Amino acid sequence: MGIPFVMHECIDTYAKRIKTLSHLARTTATGLHAGFGIKLAYKSWMRKGGELETGLFHEQASSFYKEGSAHMLAARFYGHGQPLRVEEVPAPVLGPLDAMVRIRSCGICGSDIHIVFDNTTKTACLPITLGHEVAGDVVEVGPGTSSHWLGKRVIVVPDIGCGECVNCIKGHIELCVDRKMIGIHRDGGLAELIRVPSGNLVAIPDSISYDEAAISTDALATPYHAISQVAHFKSGRSAAVIGTGALAYHAVKILKALGASTILAYGHHANSLQRMLECGAQRGTFELGDGDAFSRKIDFVFDFQGTTESSRTAFNLVRPGGKIVLIGLGSGDLDLPINPIVRSGIQILGAYGANCGDLRELFALIQEGRLDVTASVSSTYSLEDVNLALEHSRSKKNNPIRIVVHPSD
Repeated sequence: MGIPFVMHECIDTYAKRIKTLSHLARTTATGLHAGFGIKLAYKSWMRKGGELETGLFHEQASSFYKEGSAHMLAARFYGHGQPLRVEEVPAPVLGPLDAMVRIRSCGICGSDIHIVFDNTTKTACLPITLGHEVAGDVVEVGPGTSSHWLGKRVIVVPDIGCGECVNCIKGHIELCVDRKMIGIHRDGGLAELIRVPSGNLVAIPDSISYDEAAISTDALATPYHAISQVAHFKSGRSAAVIGTGALAYHAVKILKALGASTILAYGHHANSLQRMLECGAQRGTFELGDGDAFSRKIDFVFDFQGTTESSRTAFNLVRPGGKIVLIGLGSGDLDLPINPIVRSGIQILGAYGANCGDLRELFALIQEGRLDVTASVSSTYSLEDVNLALEHSRSKKNNPIRIVVHPSD
């Protein structure tokens, strides 16, 4: 979470100091990623005499709950293998640089499946509210947060940076040395309300629905970041996509939108591969022998599977001087020959998450009509049916791309 937040009882007492904070923010934020200048200014203010007495600040993984405050419904995770409990909990209390978002849409991601069913992803605390693909309306802002956000339709960028490491200063919150993620390190979006840093908000264009915006925060933004910002993909180049999940599917659509000359798809799931072929890919098999027509000819290979097998496939596809980008968080280990990689000048890159700038660029592609995501939301569920949504996402019933929960319906 990076900086301490003022507890509810202290906000009124110290609200007058926000003017000082705002002045510092205007000077510190120059040239920095939106939102982080304010965080740095806040820390500067604290060092220059803005400290409060011990105990008036509190930092924890979950949202701030104040006994006796307003309440809301949330789907709470209590442990591996247990269904989420939809229960009434106190609403979160805002800190000075926060915004309160009433959640309209929250996508179900593979990470949620790993947490609930597979026990391969751990949360910072229990119980916790899951969900990190969030879209909704700003209904309240903390002191020090601009009132222009009130009433705005927004998405929430799920990675929260410390605001002062070199990656945060450059705008790469996804690479923060002390990165926290909503739905894993603090309460997430399977609830009626969520408290988030205002620097993590991005406005949703009028032409984009809440559902489409919500899944954009990960299912689209993660492959877009890998393709555009990490690989620096250029129009007219060839690409291969390994994997058949929602991220790989959207990678094919994004590559097509960015002008790829050839897009190959590799994966084990026939139905998903067929869908990737229908939206622009030119191949639909995982097997790759030495005599493959595309062997050693592809400019960019994007591996969304993250297994030993997929990394070998990537190596067999990429041309000398080409790039392999690893995105999938799998259980396999890299098993690649060092000497051929060195002699061929192959670049192997890691790509994780996305940032506010990626989301704005994605929204521009959608608005321009170059990227169509209207079919990406396969089905929607109420908060009360969240466990059914999770089960259908895990079992891939009806071959979904993304399932979305509507917490405020």
